[in-house]
Amino acid sequence: MEIIDNFLDDHDFKNIFDLVSGPYFSWYWSHVVDEEDLLTDDPQYNFQLGHILFCNGESNSVRFDNFLPFLSKLPDMNTLIRMKINLNPKTDRIIRHGFHTDFDGEGKTAVFYFNTCNGYTEFEDSGDIVKSKKNRMVIFDMMKSHTGTTCTDQSRRIVLNINYK
Repeated sequence: MEIIDNFLDDHDFKNIFDLVSGPYFSWYWSHVVDEEDLLTDDPQYNFQLGHILFCNGESNSVRFDNFLPFLSKLPDMNTLIRMKINLNPKTDRIIRHGFHTDFDGEGKTAVFYFNTCNGYTEFEDSGDIVKSKKNRMVIFDMMKSHTGTTCTDQSRRIVLNINYK
């Protein structure tokens, strides 16, 4: 696992953060994990708002080009599999969603944190926790089982998830 703070330069970070936190970025409702992976005892929390930027070999969003600065900075990135941004609204307690892998096979998962909050990413095998910190990227093996959480100290937790080879 590799953690990189200040992943984007200040200019790129501000531009992209202003986009995703502004009123003109489209968000779509989805489940966070499949029901069998759900950790919480209350399935009402198994939702998030998301925006798929790239999937199935092609751009899925008019906003995809705004996120190109991420791709040029990822180490050893040859093939993009999926790029998706997630927003988890504040909850009254931290909700751990469920351990999962994003895809089967060889590759990397990169999670970028847009805002500092008490949400985090947890890894099943080691119990390691990576805290949500503004402009932080964590990169790990795509087959490493992990889960994300909500937050209680900010209005939302926003992360970018990139899967690549």
